[in-house]
Amino acid sequence: ILNNDVKALCTAPGVGKKTANRMILELKDRIDDNIIIGEEPVSVKTDNYHDALYGLISLGYTRNEATRVLSKLEINNMAAEDIIRVALNKLSKK
Repeated sequence: ILNNDVKALCTAPGVGKKTANRMILELKDRIDDNIIIGEEPVSVKTDNYHDALYGLISLGYTRNEATRVLSKLEINNMAAEDIIRVALNKLSKK
């Protein structure tokens, strides 16, 4: 919701583009962007992160595998292709 990620919300059963947009509109003001889980603040993911995530999923990796490997990478200002390349390298070393 903080990232205005309609694609991610649409992955939930029964949530289409209109519903996702409405959820973002209605809930964005209610969510504090400094939410803390444990001791680390939740970071705002970039479009390149999401593109890389969906790219890895389309290559056959599970969402958990892709998320786990992406969370270990420093992806600041990296293109989605570069993120995928580094992630695939990490995944192949398992």
